Amino acid sequence: MVKRSRRGGSNRERLSVAYLSLGSNVGDRRKNVKDAIDLISRLDTVKVKAQSSFHRTVHISDPSQPYFLNAVIKIETAIPPEKLLEKLLEIENKLGRVRTTRWGPRTIDIDILTYDDIIYDSDTLTIPHPLFHERRFVLELLCEIDSQLRHPVLDATVWELLQSCGEI
Repeated sequence: MVKRSRRGGSNRERLSVAYLSLGSNVGDRRKNVKDAIDLISRLDTVKVKAQSSFHRTVHISDPSQPYFLNAVIKIETAIPPEKLLEKLLEIENKLGRVRTTRWGPRTIDIDILTYDDIIYDSDTLTIPHPLFHERRFVLELLCEIDSQLRHPVLDATVWELLQSCGEI
């Protein structure tokens, strides 16, 4: 099910706004995240509009794994959501991501948190990201960029969500 934004149409290619989270817990974490942001910025019709600071976190479901370095970026793009996901997976692969176990260690992980104000669910992609409102570190990083960003399902700002979020 897709709920489109109510923005008016035009003859120009319409740019959408998406927020992405990035994380790495293998190798040179800072370089991995920076390289991913650089590769995202090189995608056709993508412009990085804002970037959070880096945030060090423990692995949520397996604290024995190495710590993560996380960041959030805001982009403008004309790439539709499913195609954007394909491009992000290509970047993950280019940076050495190997998927052996679910939630295993990774050189880079890139998630689409929101894409305009759409609600989208397919076999390969759910927007908004189904867990971002439960992850304190994601909400903190989003607040650095846009504390008034509204969660399209919960109809609350990320600032409001952060105020009611636990310690994860």
